[in-house]
Amino acid sequence: MLHGSADSVAPATISRTLYMRAGDPKELVIFPGERHDFSVFHDEALDKLTSWTRSLLRSPFKPHAAQHRSAAAREIAPMLSDTPVAAPTTL
Repeated sequence: MLHGSADSVAPATISRTLYMRAGDPKELVIFPGERHDFSVFHDEALDKLTSWTRSLLRSPFKPHAAQHRSAAAREIAPMLSDTPVAAPTTL
């Protein structure tokens, strides 16, 4: 979980509470002085998200809920085949 200490939309205490209640694996990174939009530590937050995503893709860990979502995704995939997908924009 990533959060900015100067987030005026959602206080960092929300992330701290969720972190304390979450099961493992978990990680909390509070960026000092960062706002809700991650405009100060944008690159660092993106690096952290990229690293986290790669670790998940390499991990054999699959919670039950993730397995369920994967099955649901397989069911709806044929319905989405004709749906146009917008190209990502560069920030």
